[in-house]
Amino acid sequence: WAAEHRACREAVALFDMSFMAKFLVQGDEAGAVLNWLSTANVDEAPGRITYTQWLDDDGRVQADVTIAKHPDGSSYWVIATDTMAGTVEAYLKRHATGRHMFVTNVSGAVAQINLQGPRSRELLARLTDNDIGEDAYPFRTFAELSIGYARVKCARITYVGELGYELFIPTEQTVQVYEHIRATAA
Repeated sequence: WAAEHRACREAVALFDMSFMAKFLVQGDEAGAVLNWLSTANVDEAPGRITYTQWLDDDGRVQADVTIAKHPDGSSYWVIATDTMAGTVEAYLKRHATGRHMFVTNVSGAVAQINLQGPRSRELLARLTDNDIGEDAYPFRTFAELSIGYARVKCARITYVGELGYELFIPTEQTVQVYEHIRATAA
């Protein structure tokens, strides 16, 4: 574990986070409902990701999530830990009742690989032709990138205290993307 810790703090580490729960939320009222549920403003400009919590009427935490507004503004992604998948899905669907909002669990259709560490941008820049420099891809950006033959959604966000990216990959393309990352990093 010490080598993994050093890689994440001094270079770059790859984490398979595919176990995370992922929900696609669409509809004319999706942004307003998600904003009402969240302690942070999540109905921001397209292409932004926000870490937030959902509280009940007594102020108790119901869920700890990140919410990304699709780059074209048409939908949202809600990402939660796997242990909260059922709770988050039920909470979303309960609050969608009677609203123009649709919730789809895409956890099985989308894998998640995270690149974390101070050299993660350097590695990602070698994997894609997209500009991921600081000015073009600031913290909290959520956009689509090409990696190998795949189109992936990429969030610039971190949970380890270093520069980092979360890659959301169509499941059928995950092995190809993983192998491309490994080959490029070698």
